[in-house]
This record gives sequence, structure tokens and C-alpha cells, in this order.
Amino acid sequence: MIRKRVLKRALVVVATGLLITPAGLVCMSEDIDLGTLGGTESIAAALDDAGHVVGGAETASGQWHAFLWSESGGMTDLGTLGGPDSEGHDVTTADGLTIVGTSDMPHPLDANQSVERAFVWFAGIMTELGTLGGDSSEAWAISDTGKIVGASETIEGDWHAFLWQSLSMTDLGTLGGDNSFAYGVNSAGLVVGWSTAPSPPDQDPNNPEPAPVKRAFLWTEAGGMTDLGTLGGRNSAAYAVNEAGYVTGWSDTPEGERHVCVWDPNGAMQDLGTPGGPVAEAWGLGPGSFVGYGLDPNGQLDGIWSGGTVQVWSIGQPLGGNGPVFVYDIGGALLNKVGSAVTPTGEMHAFLRQNQPPMP
Repeated sequence: MIRKRVLKRALVVVATGLLITPAGLVCMSEDIDLGTLGGTESIAAALDDAGHVVGGAETASGQWHAFLWSESGGMTDLGTLGGPDSEGHDVTTADGLTIVGTSDMPHPLDANQSVERAFVWFAGIMTELGTLGGDSSEAWAISDTGKIVGASETIEGDWHAFLWQSLSMTDLGTLGGDNSFAYGVNSAGLVVGWSTAPSPPDQDPNNPEPAPVKRAFLWTEAGGMTDLGTLGGRNSAAYAVNEAGYVTGWSDTPEGERHVCVWDPNGAMQDLGTPGGPVAEAWGLGPGSFVGYGLDPNGQLDGIWSGGTVQVWSIGQPLGGNGPVFVYDIGGALLNKVGSAVTPTGEMHAFLRQNQPPMP
């Protein structure tokens, strides 16, 4: 079942009212409730520079469908591949409005069963992208040049990251483990995600069969999949890459904390820390900025936004409710953000934080 797959991604909270841009200019912001498809819940997963938002929303019949939202057209149901549920994960308008995500569809060998399949939506038509030999696949990102990445089940039952381009799905392999997932891609074809890998023997000398580690990776056509390393801990993950080649995600430290980190185009890793607690992750990456989440010293969730250095923002309630705020993407010159938040009636709705042009 697809419903709310994007909630596997991180939680972030953002400021209300004012935004200080990297240039030091003040922007007013507006929080827009994107509504639902007739149900009570929705999630906004991604936005593009043209103001389109995609995600998933509950329908009046209780199904979960991918949606496209625009200021002029509101929320549009994109349907499914024939199964009950679907969800949109990324969008671009560089070469015509194109959306990728995951949808249920009837099993090719048993119509009474359903499988999840990566899809691309273009010109009003949702098309499945196939698999790497297994039953299921999911698409997580699309570049402005039409490159699509995600993960697919293999014929052996493992999950491998894939790159889909020129009507073909390529298995990106792993770092020596069983599974890998790709979550970000840029126009140059740089792909990022995470892969399982054999545990380094010096990290757990008392365990003769230590569990595999999870490592952030960068994949290029010339060099294949490269381990981006950690901040000294066992695990790391990468979730976004921008057009300049910067990568963001998180890494464990030797002390067992989880810190936001950024890799520059040369692969150098920078520890950006946390808001004061033991855990922080970065998930969305814009031009010189990222969004993520972190625990403060009291164990409360604080949002992280950066225009070069980490800044902690108060939680706020974009839709006027009382509860967690989920933000998954940041984009555009004004650093707009999308996610989901609690309404005054206790429902979780997709929202767009739309910043206005800065005041001098």
C-alpha cells in the first residue's frame, strides 16, 4: 500500500511570518492550505520553480491518490495505474510538466493482487516505468533533463537504485550490500541515495558478524557508485543533489549522534551539526540552502534552514493547528517550502509556504 510513503522522509518545522534570505533581505510569507481530494489528509512532497506542487491526498472513498496543485487550478487528482493508491514524489516543467511517483497497479500475473510501480505522468497520461525484474518499483526524483531515479525490486527480491532515461531502466547496483535506493538526481546525471554495504571490521571488533552499514552514495556514469563516507559513525544517507553538484543528507558520528552534512562537488564532507540535540537530518536542497529537522536540547523538534550556515527556526503552525509540521522540499528563488501540517480541526493537510519578493 502506497499511502503516505513520503512520510518515510524527514520531519522539519519552519518559521511563520518572515524569512531572512541569504542576502539579508526580509520576505513576507503566506501559508496556503492545499486541501484534499475529498478525504481528510494530504501530503505535499515536492515543488518546482513554476509553483506546481505534487504529493498525495485522501479521496472521498478513502483511497490515496497522487495530486498536482497549482495556484490557478487548485488540486487535481492524477489517478492511478489501475490500483487503489498512488502518490506524486517530484515534478519539473523544464521540458513540459512532468511528474514522477509510485502507483498501485494490478499484478501482471494475477489481477486479484496489486503491485507498486514507478510512474511518469506527462500530458495527462500516467505511464509505468517497469522494474529491474521484480514485482515492484518506486520513482523518487526527476531532473530538469528528464532523468528519473528511484528503486526497484530485482528478480532476487532485493531492492536496487535505478536511473531511467531514454526509455530504459539501469540498475545502479550497490556498495556491496543487498539494497540501495536513489532519492536525488540533477541535470548532469549525478545520482544520490543510500546503499547497504559490508560492515568495516574495525567498527565492531567484538561482533564476528556485524550488521551491514547504510552509506550515502554518489553515482556517476563515468565512476559508478561511490561511498561518500561518514562523520566517523557507521551510517549515512544522501537525499538531494543540486545543479552545482552539492549533496545533502545526514551521517552518524562516533558518539552515536546524527548530524546534518553537506558534500561539496569534490566530495569533501562538512559537518553542520544539530540544533543542540542528538539528531538532525537534511532532506531538501535548493540553490545554496537546505531544509531538514533536528532535536533541540529538550528533545523537541526544531526546523533547520540554511543559506550557508545552519539556522534554527521556531516550530510555528502553518495551518493554525497544534501538532507536527512535515516539510519535504524547498525550491525557487524565494525558497518556498512544501509539506503537511495540522489544521484547527485536527486534520493533516498539504501546505505551501509561499514567500513574497523581498523588501529592501
